Amino acid sequence: MSYHSLRNARNRDDKGGGGWKPPWRKIEDVLRYVVAWSFGIFFFLCIVGIPVLLVITTTYGLGDPIRHRAEEMLSGKFYRVSVGRVLFSPLHGFRLDRLQIRDTTPSARLLVTANRLEVSPNMDSLLRRQPHLDKISLRDATLDVPLGPSEEPRLRLDHVRALILWTPEEFNLSSASFDVAGITVNVTGRFLNPKKFSPIPVNSEGPGKTALTIDLIQRELGSIRWEVEGDHPTLSFDAGGDLGDTKSLWINHANFLAGAGSWHGVPFQGIHFSLEYGEQKLALEKFLLDDGAGQLQVAGGADFFTKKGSVEMLGDFNAGIVTKLLFPRDQGTDCQWIDPTRISGSFSMDWNATKLDVKGFAEIASGRFSYKGIKMDRLSAGVSLREDKVLLRDIDAEGDPGKINADLLLAPGDNRLRLKAELFPARLIAATSGKTAEALSSMEFNDPLRINFEGGMPGTDPLQINGSGTLNLGKGAMRGSWIDSLNANFQFSAGAASFRDIVVRMGNGMGRGEFIYDYRNWEGRFPKVESTLDPVKLMMWIDPRIADSLRDYRFATPPKLKITGKIGLRNPDKNDLHIALNAPDGLNYTLIGRDLPFGETSGTVVLKGQQLAVDLPRSHLFGGDVAMRADVSVAPGDGRYGASIHLDDVDFKTLTKLYFDYNDSSGKLTADYSFRTVGGDAQSMTGKGNLLIKNGNILAMPILGPLSLLLNDIIPGFGYQSARKASTDFTVDHGVITTRNLLIEGTGFSMIGNGDIYYLDDTMNMNIRLNAQGLPGVVLFPVSKILEYESVGSAKHPKWRPKILPGHSAKPPASAKPTPS
Repeated sequence: MSYHSLRNARNRDDKGGGGWKPPWRKIEDVLRYVVAWSFGIFFFLCIVGIPVLLVITTTYGLGDPIRHRAEEMLSGKFYRVSVGRVLFSPLHGFRLDRLQIRDTTPSARLLVTANRLEVSPNMDSLLRRQPHLDKISLRDATLDVPLGPSEEPRLRLDHVRALILWTPEEFNLSSASFDVAGITVNVTGRFLNPKKFSPIPVNSEGPGKTALTIDLIQRELGSIRWEVEGDHPTLSFDAGGDLGDTKSLWINHANFLAGAGSWHGVPFQGIHFSLEYGEQKLALEKFLLDDGAGQLQVAGGADFFTKKGSVEMLGDFNAGIVTKLLFPRDQGTDCQWIDPTRISGSFSMDWNATKLDVKGFAEIASGRFSYKGIKMDRLSAGVSLREDKVLLRDIDAEGDPGKINADLLLAPGDNRLRLKAELFPARLIAATSGKTAEALSSMEFNDPLRINFEGGMPGTDPLQINGSGTLNLGKGAMRGSWIDSLNANFQFSAGAASFRDIVVRMGNGMGRGEFIYDYRNWEGRFPKVESTLDPVKLMMWIDPRIADSLRDYRFATPPKLKITGKIGLRNPDKNDLHIALNAPDGLNYTLIGRDLPFGETSGTVVLKGQQLAVDLPRSHLFGGDVAMRADVSVAPGDGRYGASIHLDDVDFKTLTKLYFDYNDSSGKLTADYSFRTVGGDAQSMTGKGNLLIKNGNILAMPILGPLSLLLNDIIPGFGYQSARKASTDFTVDHGVITTRNLLIEGTGFSMIGNGDIYYLDDTMNMNIRLNAQGLPGVVLFPVSKILEYESVGSAKHPKWRPKILPGHSAKPPASAKPTPS
């Protein structure tokens, strides 16, 4: 039966068969229904389920089995990869979040972290269940590379964009770019055996020298401020090699180009360099620095297999960048360069041995610059390095402080210096501090200090300096004490500088001798010094404290001095200085506010510790002889001193004229007086003494003179009797002279007195009683009490009055005329 006959029969059955259907019709209807629902569910799942599934895979990931499989696929023999999540996106493929790469050591040191990474696995390998990657993509990712066992320091790569074509045997870096420390880096290359990459071990105690160097470079690059914001410098290069053999790595056509900017305040206009690396050889084809002051060009290379290298340089540049590198940041700004520095030279390096061996020569010349405000006009030198030796040859510097010409050799166990200088030391104050600055500030030179020196030392210990030289100075001053010239030869040995054949001229005076500056024991020794210089001015150059203690002794002409002994430069207890003096023309000395002009004087001055002892056993004053001993404290803040003075037959008239401005006294004075006081405090004087006046006109003294008039009123003619002798013991305490046994003897009478004289306030409180001798004494004995007198007025213009008179009070009437002085 044909197909058409069957179909016609089935149609007849459908039309005329009523509700009956063949079984196969029912089965066909069921199948049609099931297929329709299946397709409906399928399309529903396609429309709704796939987006939901994609939301899950792009948000929550593909689950731990896929994540573990991805970690195994990416890990190598010497490193392990961990992934936070594996996400899938139809646009970007598989994406790995929070990727970390660690080494396989027990510490599992973190090598690299990436916030996201896109990978494309090979489909054929997936079907064969041996998956490997075809492609890795990074889009605006961030990579962190720790440089040590801890989290810091670390290398950070920002805005990483890369396309890596991956096979188990190699990967091609078709394009990559990232930002590091403000520099945009573009890289292409081809690397073999990525699975054999072995990280370099890191010391568990901390990052090594390489890691610290990378961190330092990263921080210093980050400190550069570029003038054009957004116009980052670029570094482009091709790289490749076998990652299983780091010695095979190479870099071709590495070019760096940067515009204007500044580094730590040092401006530059542009930087450009190009280099290549391969077969363990680095070739720096060109380095050009344009800092606006000039252009510096550098070229060189290094062979890391033979461990040798070389560099050549030529050009002008601002040397401020060098001071920034050599000195700490707080000191790097001390130098200010006005003119460019010119440099030319070449060096070779060999680091085969345990230390770096550098050889070569360079010439450096600079114009104007300043250091801490000290202006210099020029500086030039030649630098030679060879066999661990550094020779600075023909150093020539000139500026405000003066001129320097020198050669300096630095070598193991042998350091040498040849120096010729003309300096004004006070102009170097800004470069010093402390005691050095204080000493320099006290110097004032009209002529430069000329120094010639040649010597050396085996190490850096100044106690081992050996050498000799000369020192010459024209007109100059130390602490305001001027000299006309100073010349000396000096020698350094055993921690001391010996100045010999010293000749100092000051006016008509001259000093000769030897001085040893012992900086090992901090002593200044004077084997022998002879001088006709002003001792105060001389000591201002040695020790101002000694000079201050000698100021009260003012010599008419400089005395002859012989100085021996030593002074402690740091410990004053070491002071043991002896000065013998002879002053033929005498000196002036201040006592109780008056200057005493002593005649020819000789004696000694001894400084022991912080006590100065003065012994002048022979001198002359107002026609008589004088001897004096004094001790003075030179300790800081201690102004105490004392003296013992002996006078023998000193002209009394001259003395009263000096102290009381009175001309009618006469006689000879013999006295002793010992006292102690504090400099600058007249009230502090305390002392005691005695005096004897012979052949004098005692009642002509201003203090006693008015008694003559009172005595003449009582007994006519009695007041004109002359008193030729007087004696007393006295004490001095805080401005008061006190006597209890004043005795004045005259022809036919004597006077006994006591009281106080306030010599600082010009007041007194004295009592005198008259004792007549012979017949007047017998007559007046019954009324001797009324012959007592007192004075409570001025010491210079006293007003004497009887203490007791019949019918009179002790006080005179208000209308009484003052006693003439």
